[in-house]
Amino acid sequence: MEYIKRLPLQALKYFYYVGSCGSLQAAADTLCLTHGALSKQLKLLEQAVGVPLLIKQGRQLVLTEAGSRLLAACRSAFAGLNEAVAALAAPHRLVLSCEPTIAMKWLIPRLPRFQVACPETELVIYAAGGAVDFARGQVDAALRRNDFAWPPDLPAEYIAAERTGLLWRQPRATVYLASRSRPQAYADWLRAAALQAPPQFEHSRAFEHFYLCIQAACAGVGATVASSWMVEEELAAGLLQAPYGFVPDGSAYYLLSAKGFAEGSPQAQLLAWLRSEMAEPEE
Repeated sequence: MEYIKRLPLQALKYFYYVGSCGSLQAAADTLCLTHGALSKQLKLLEQAVGVPLLIKQGRQLVLTEAGSRLLAACRSAFAGLNEAVAALAAPHRLVLSCEPTIAMKWLIPRLPRFQVACPETELVIYAAGGAVDFARGQVDAALRRNDFAWPPDLPAEYIAAERTGLLWRQPRATVYLASRSRPQAYADWLRAAALQAPPQFEHSRAFEHFYLCIQAACAGVGATVASSWMVEEELAAGLLQAPYGFVPDGSAYYLLSAKGFAEGSPQAQLLAWLRSEMAEPEE
């Protein structure tokens, strides 16, 4: 550290350019300096280290053994500095695991808004549901409903209540479209809605995910129960109707992250943005 105190760091940078460019004139042109100004800086550096770094051979400047060793050290140090500064300037990359239909129907359409709100964070979406294995290091956070038990020591923050409703294109659909990813959705909705005369269906058809059920409902195949977050565009476009509205089904969305939600962290920024976007409607 004592050597660093007495080294002229500006001269060290100039020496690096001379060694890398191969000549004093080329380095001077690159740095937009005069030949004399650059020579003066090199002399300051040689005085500081106490040994010659460059010698003349004919009309050329050649590195001494000490100069070659110092140039190698400079290249390593400046490469590290360049990488560190580039990392500071680059956006933080945050990988979010999100249930497929919520990702497709709600989150992805809002990505431009997230980029405006959090320009320093690059949000990468990984479509998945259920338990999250943070130990594998593939994801930084997960958007989940609390329909399964996660470890009690896993940092988890409440975002918003789930609200579901019955959806159809044509009134009095006779086929119920069930999602295998949430087989109890209809029973949960019936219990929460507490209807005196619930709709009756002649039979049901099962699909793997909610987005398939929603697409089938839009095509007039039948009726389905889905989250209000999943069908905003379909309702706005008149492709689906929600004849009974939406009711809380007793579950809620949470943001999980093994790294926690330290103030100013990408996880904390994402949490604040999700809460803002999923702000619960006033009763």
